Amino acid sequence: GQQRTITLSLKLAEVKWITQEKNDKPVLLLDDVVSELDAAHRGCLLDAIDRAQQVIVTTTGLMHYDKEFLARATLWQVCAGRIENLTLP
Repeated sequence: GQQRTITLSLKLAEVKWITQEKNDKPVLLLDDVVSELDAAHRGCLLDAIDRAQQVIVTTTGLMHYDKEFLARATLWQVCAGRIENLTLP
């Protein structure tokens, strides 16, 4: 968890620097980032990526994401090799 937290902190700092110094909006790609984080770090990460311009997050499950975050996100799922829109109940 600690190594993941440090790596994510550096990546988010890099995105912030690129946005401010280069006036560019990088795409942030995150692969299954929340599964190893505790609730406090997960909340901080979700707040940070919520402020980012373009973020793509992959996950094997939505249970670690709060409803408000998911409501603001565009969700897709892969079923039988096809990408489909995912709507939550």
